[in-house]
Amino acid sequence: MDRRQLGMSLLELLTVIAIIGVLASVAMVVYHSQILDARRSDATGYLWDLMQREEKFRNRYGSYTTQVIGTATCSGAACGLSQGSALSPEGHYGVTAAACGSGLRTCVRLQADATAAGTTGKQADDTVCVNITLASDGSKGPADCW
Repeated sequence: MDRRQLGMSLLELLTVIAIIGVLASVAMVVYHSQILDARRSDATGYLWDLMQREEKFRNRYGSYTTQVIGTATCSGAACGLSQGSALSPEGHYGVTAAACGSGLRTCVRLQADATAAGTTGKQADDTVCVNITLASDGSKGPADCW
């Protein structure tokens, strides 16, 4: 009598499940890496926006400012960049400004920090781009983050 196999053996089924498990674990690592990369654009886009605001501020008042957020009662140069928050739009980075080179009249450096207070904390796993900087002299870093 001819005996045909009508299904898969247990060994074949376990092999397929193991292969699917390995592929899924690799896919999750790659997916997490891509999410971190995508969140970096939250910081870089915001740094470019703030640098444009810094240039406008310098044209108007003669120097850059380290004050990113403004208050409701400020006026003129005391308002700084008049941002409502020092956090990037999606909240993954906190942004600060500091003088670089020979002072605020000639240079300002903006820094986005993934571990700053008030951030979502979701970007803290990004060990390459925890701090992203952009300066008015054109320097930016780290290179892998841009």
